[in-house]
Amino acid sequence: MMPVRLYVAVAKCLFGDSRGHARPRAYVRLLKASEVSTTTFVVIMVKKSHGFRARTRSLMSKRVRQRGLGSTNKVLIDYKEGQRVDIVIDPGFHKGMPHRRYHGRTGVVKGLRGRGVIVDVGLGKAIKTLIVRPEHLRPSRG
Repeated sequence: MMPVRLYVAVAKCLFGDSRGHARPRAYVRLLKASEVSTTTFVVIMVKKSHGFRARTRSLMSKRVRQRGLGSTNKVLIDYKEGQRVDIVIDPGFHKGMPHRRYHGRTGVVKGLRGRGVIVDVGLGKAIKTLIVRPEHLRPSRG
């Protein structure tokens, strides 16, 4: 009986390039049966997701009894120009939702546009203008 050759693909992550940036790369080589031990395992690289709600698993999720739409009182608040508001994302309401980087920030109301509120928010040295639905805002207490 002829011996059977066993080949196992092993992937390794190599990081770094000539400019010093971290870049994952897959390195695959085939191992012979004599090189395979019980501790050899296969690493599969998965492509990183770049979606609008990427890495928001805990940020945009509610507790069990808080799920669904919030109260209508949030929508009925009239925001005036110059009023300070806090951006608190309501994950149960998808329209007019700002990016996750603005969650917890405080801004100033600059006006209204349709059902949305125009809010100026400081982000580093820049001032960003957001159009946010009132479900994701609340009057600032500070």
